Amino acid sequence: MLAQSRTARARRRRWTLILAAVVAGFATAALAGFAVAKTFTLNVGKNAKVTNFNTRAVKSENVATNSKGFVIYTLSGDSKQHPKCRQNNGCLGFWPPVT
Repeated sequence: MLAQSRTARARRRRWTLILAAVVAGFATAALAGFAVAKTFTLNVGKNAKVTNFNTRAVKSENVATNSKGFVIYTLSGDSKQHPKCRQNNGCLGFWPPVT
């Protein structure tokens, strides 16, 4: 009878450890998923001072930023036939594309 209660306690302890390992695994996976999702999240920088390159006019606008706070630019003057921002003119080194 004493051996039977030891066996029951050992079984219960084993299942407790298994359950703790499963819960820890899910928690770790959730945290890793959150960290990965955060790196791909775009944010909004409100009332950022934006300067027009040609006219030097400054105005406040909401701008899209990446998770590190860098502004995401849209090159509206580009087209597939005539890209203004290219590798050979150094533009992509200054404004790397968002990946």
